[in-house]
Amino acid sequence: MSIRSINALAVLVVLFCVMSAVLPAKGDEAAVCRDIIAKNQAAVVTLEVVAVNRMSMFGEESKSENKSEAIGMVIDPSGLVVSSLAMINPSEFFSELFSSMSSEGGMKQSGEITGLKVLLPGGQELPAKVVLRDKDLDLVFIRLLKAPEKPLPFMDLNQECSSAVLDQILVLGRLGVVANRTVYADLCRVRAMIEKPRTFFVLNDVGTYGGPAFTMDGKLLGIMTIRKLPKGAVSLSGVSGSVLPVVLPAMDVAEVAREAMTAGKGKK
Repeated sequence: MSIRSINALAVLVVLFCVMSAVLPAKGDEAAVCRDIIAKNQAAVVTLEVVAVNRMSMFGEESKSENKSEAIGMVIDPSGLVVSSLAMINPSEFFSELFSSMSSEGGMKQSGEITGLKVLLPGGQELPAKVVLRDKDLDLVFIRLLKAPEKPLPFMDLNQECSSAVLDQILVLGRLGVVANRTVYADLCRVRAMIEKPRTFFVLNDVGTYGGPAFTMDGKLLGIMTIRKLPKGAVSLSGVSGSVLPVVLPAMDVAEVAREAMTAGKGKK
């Protein structure tokens, strides 16, 4: 073997070693995901929501009180939480959705949140309130009524992160009370990247909203939210074509969060 061939082989071996060190092998994929979960699961919380739902049809109105749970993520050590607005107030979300799909307007629904708690992973239940809503982005920001005894684990929204079509994404959520609200994870892939009117990432096989989505290098990509059919627009696929689960980038959430940090202070 010539000296030139030996040198070329040595370069290839070095490149292979470097790439193996930078990119986790497929067998290590689960270990990488478990590390991301361990570092971030404390900031994934359950929201207990009590709401009064009203429905009117043909001049008659009915009222009921319902208790539900949703997923949120702590984004500040003071206890500021962000979630999907549709998940904590589904009656209002579906009412607006159906009204945008139909011009009849015979049925109306509304929901008013009368009670709200942030359930921490350790079992602590902290009363809270909604301080800011953004219907267009499907975001709701929630603040604790009383400052926590110690700073809460949180996720940093102010980090540059992006993804591309077919990249793998790790989504976190929490199961219900039947599973002791244990954290769970889903591995998804980016099906599409929407660039206008703003950036959204569309994932496959998503079963959670309000939770965080991470790239495989552990960076926070954003939060799982729902895009709704614009008023006056037409969908040929009924309800399934009128809503779209998306990841809203963390930097976009951070912009609204800055307003939420000062909203509602001093009010109960």
